[in-house]
Amino acid sequence: MELKNKKIVLLSSSLAGGGAEGVCVNIGNNLASLGWNVDLLVLTLKDEAYLDRLSKKVNLVDLNSSKARFSIIPLLKFIYKNKPKLILVFNYELSVMLVILKYLLRLRVKIISRNSSTLSIVIKEFQTKSIWAKYFIGPTIKYFYQKIDHVINQCNGMRDDLIEVHPNLYEKSSVIYNPISSHIINYVKKNNLSSIKRKNYLLCVGRLEEVKAFHYAIESFAKIAYKFPNLSFF
Repeated sequence: MELKNKKIVLLSSSLAGGGAEGVCVNIGNNLASLGWNVDLLVLTLKDEAYLDRLSKKVNLVDLNSSKARFSIIPLLKFIYKNKPKLILVFNYELSVMLVILKYLLRLRVKIISRNSSTLSIVIKEFQTKSIWAKYFIGPTIKYFYQKIDHVINQCNGMRDDLIEVHPNLYEKSSVIYNPISSHIINYVKKNNLSSIKRKNYLLCVGRLEEVKAFHYAIESFAKIAYKFPNLSFF
């Protein structure tokens, strides 16, 4: 799809302090700085950790919905009014909900989903949650996620897992590593990092959940720590 006017809609659950939300804000800011017309739709602004990082050039729209399913009406109102050609989604439930609405209502919009985790584990985790999550959200994501127009994975491992779950997404998926946030780039420019005394350490960053697989890092460090007594693990 050729985008002559350089317009894009970003859709996120919130602006909370998660990795997906951070990437969403970063992409929105950079596209806006390049002259794109960027609309950022969020379900709620209750957790607004990244609000101060969002560029004034990005049009922020609060759907004022506590859950994805409650956002259907305000989301459809936005789509019918603005007629977006491209929506980049940063949430599994919102991605699948958009796919269903697209086919039911014959919406002429291209849906791109950012695969921010390991899909097989995400589906498995829904089996351990509420009855609604176990018998509706999980199965719905498992079935309809394969009908998305394109999936952007943040690493090759995630893409391999995605294709194992949905082989038909092989030609409709790609890998784009997470961009470096602008506030980090600005910090590097303003500070002389070469003057900092360096230490030998391994650093793992992320929330402490199974999907982040910190146990692999811990087990690996345990196997090499005796060879490198001055090496630390954080």
